[in-house]
Amino acid sequence: MNYRQTMKREVFLQWVQFALDLGYRVFTPADLQSTYFYAADNQDRLAYFQVSDFGKPEFSTVHKPCKYNGTGFGVTSLANAFTARPSWTVHNPEPKKYSGVAELLATRHCEFVEITSIDQLQEGK
Repeated sequence: MNYRQTMKREVFLQWVQFALDLGYRVFTPADLQSTYFYAADNQDRLAYFQVSDFGKPEFSTVHKPCKYNGTGFGVTSLANAFTARPSWTVHNPEPKKYSGVAELLATRHCEFVEITSIDQLQEGK
């Protein structure tokens, strides 16, 4: 891994641990090498997290793809990513949310696993 990849991975691991500490369920591609994850809260609402190429954490809401709203809205925090949509989008049609983790992951192009401990990812470092 080069420096940028190592930096992104370290930021990713820190955020996975943070999400787990907050009680969120964390789902990442089964190869365990990614720098993004989906999180689910105790109401099965969904959020998305990724590390940018510059090592910056980025968050977004998660909803079904549509013409007006894409697949999610960029927000400022992981907690805000669980919202239906940011207030500045009120002029767009209401996005349709996934019913929960199972419905979302059924639409993904690769297999996902639930991360219950950072140790699962440390091995994939």
